[in-house]
Amino acid sequence: MTTASEIRDADLLDRPLPRLPGNPDARARDLAERAVAAVAAQVLLTPKPGLADHTSDARGASLAAAAAPLYDAFHAAASSPGLSASQLAAVREEAGARLTDEEGLLGLAQALRALLPLVAARAGGADTVREVCARAEAASGLGTYALITDFALPALHEARALGHDEDTARLDALLALMARRQDPAVAASRGPLAVRMLRRDAASVLEAGGRGTEEGTQRFAVLEGTVRRYGITPADSAGLLAATLFLDALEATDTPDAAPAEPAAEHLERLTDLGRRIAAHRARLGLSLPDLARRTEASPSYLRYLETHPASPAPGFLTRLAAALETTAEELSGALTDVPPGLARERREPALVPLSESEARSLLASHGVGRLAFTAPDGPVVVPLNYRVTPDGGLAFRTRPGSVTNAAGGQRVAFEVDRIDDATSTGWSVLVVGTARAVADADTGAALDALPGTAPWAGRDRDRWFVVTPHRVSGRRITLSDEA
Repeated sequence: MTTASEIRDADLLDRPLPRLPGNPDARARDLAERAVAAVAAQVLLTPKPGLADHTSDARGASLAAAAAPLYDAFHAAASSPGLSASQLAAVREEAGARLTDEEGLLGLAQALRALLPLVAARAGGADTVREVCARAEAASGLGTYALITDFALPALHEARALGHDEDTARLDALLALMARRQDPAVAASRGPLAVRMLRRDAASVLEAGGRGTEEGTQRFAVLEGTVRRYGITPADSAGLLAATLFLDALEATDTPDAAPAEPAAEHLERLTDLGRRIAAHRARLGLSLPDLARRTEASPSYLRYLETHPASPAPGFLTRLAAALETTAEELSGALTDVPPGLARERREPALVPLSESEARSLLASHGVGRLAFTAPDGPVVVPLNYRVTPDGGLAFRTRPGSVTNAAGGQRVAFEVDRIDDATSTGWSVLVVGTARAVADADTGAALDALPGTAPWAGRDRDRWFVVTPHRVSGRRITLSDEA
């Protein structure tokens, strides 16, 4: 069993959490020791606004005394990973009865509540942070794990990426939890106004770049003054920090065994592309770094780091960042850049349903990229190009004099637009059949130039306009049978 001195050092967290040992007893001991180490690391962190730490001998003795009940509870969860929610609650209550009131001030009871389902999920074979959190939430009914994956872990990574020491990084993770958590204990003991003040002051430190910056340090002092003045004890956030540190150790192995190793140069190039995509989407939306920081609830310094350095943000934060930039995580990360769509497996009982003409025209509306099919001198050709829907319902596109696309003028052509969602194996397509004609009138060309979204990706030297007048517009959608 873990000794008091080992608990005080919490050195197990300095090493990545290895793959699960084959021996169930060894696995249970390993997970129990690491869970206790995560609690110890939370308690030993100093200073923590409104929370006790190890700066007094009494607190250190209290932590040492708590080692046995904590270890026993985590070992029980790891030894029987199939425990139900009621059984996990019974284990928690038995251990909680052995913790004193003083130990409760350290956030131990809250850590026990958050960590037990994680330990059981990990022991049950969940191998990644996402899997562990999903199983833990299903088993316990706790809805707090998203706060860890979407806010606390990204804050921890951000501070480390910026070169701050480990204590500062862990403090920033704690602040991220305080800023987001509606702490029920604080609300019950000090009222909802105290919760709002705690969240406000914690968020203020993060907005200043975290505890590791000069302004952040000043704002941290304001936060400490607030919690002292109003007697606020955010023990729930402290417990979630222990769970954050346990998952952080697990994250070092959050990669499927079957994933092929990537050459370092290619890996860096792909990660650097993330920064370019973030900057491009910011420019498209007219967002400054502070604007994007407000949308994502991250610090501007971290966003600047993502744009200028190779980085791999946590999945939850990448999803939040993509939403703020009005795109998808897959597109933002470049995961789909060199992969044709449609590689996902089909869903059970899909349905192919026709679209009405109004639905099809609605999907065509505004502008985008489509495919023009026509007959060139050498045979049938399909050309992808940017298009714009004109006010009278035509499809306008630009090309360069002398390009093969000029052959479409005067022809009956087909124009296709689609959208594929690999995540759900669904999508839609719209087909327009009509006649293409070159725009000879200068005033009409100038009017088309003035429309937004008409610049072709292939270059602005394409100044010859064509318009397809639709004769028939149709479409189809792949959906799930219960949505048809």
